[in-house]
Amino acid sequence: MIVLKDILRCGMKSLVPGAPVSSYRYIQHLIHSAVRQKYGLRHILEIGPGTDSIFKAMDPASFESATIVDYQADVLEKVFRGLKDKRIQAIQLDVEEPDSLVQLNEKWDFVVASSLIEHLKNDSLFLEQLHRVMTDDGYAVCTTVLGPHLYNLWDHAVGHYRRYTIDELRQLFSPFSEVQIIQTSILQELARPLFFNRIKHLTDSTLEENNRRFSAEYEQLGYPPYASLFWLLRWIFPLYLVCDWAWKDCQGGVAIVIARK
Repeated sequence: MIVLKDILRCGMKSLVPGAPVSSYRYIQHLIHSAVRQKYGLRHILEIGPGTDSIFKAMDPASFESATIVDYQADVLEKVFRGLKDKRIQAIQLDVEEPDSLVQLNEKWDFVVASSLIEHLKNDSLFLEQLHRVMTDDGYAVCTTVLGPHLYNLWDHAVGHYRRYTIDELRQLFSPFSEVQIIQTSILQELARPLFFNRIKHLTDSTLEENNRRFSAEYEQLGYPPYASLFWLLRWIFPLYLVCDWAWKDCQGGVAIVIARK
């Protein structure tokens, strides 16, 4: 289980972000680092990164093998251009196709799927496949949205098929031996009206169209509304971490699921 002490061990460079980041992505990035460091995970698969890959800020010496998977070639190209280490393998495939990951004939001890499962028509089929490509001592970290009653035009615009309850997530991840669910970022829901205008043009499209467009346009559409003040706000983020962690079991619009095979 990941505790606050594990996250604080990530170091000041991680605790005080250097570039504008949303509240939930800040917590998410720290949890990725904490899980990887605590369990010594070095063979990494990232699925559907959009343009915000975990490898952007990762020291190449901290992993032995790395693979990025996305179903859009242009997204993979954008991500790959921004990476320091070109040893990372980039593969275009659709994880909703049966056995698409399994057919790569590889195993990973750390799998990251950030803001992905709510974009999939068949999330349970994906989780079954994910379980099969992990090593016996592997961990997966999946971020998703909470609160079916909160589903709104914003969810449609960014391509969400659903939001989850905690019980639904526990059932979805039931094939795994250990599951920790962290609720985070109630501020994320409160801040949405500040940037809804950016995605209004997506509200009349289908979910499938929005999934493609939002992923490709994330750099323009996903930056936080307080980016211009980030030079000051970045120093508040460690305090936000502590406060958010204190409420992690009872509130938040985002869930981060840590699942051990």
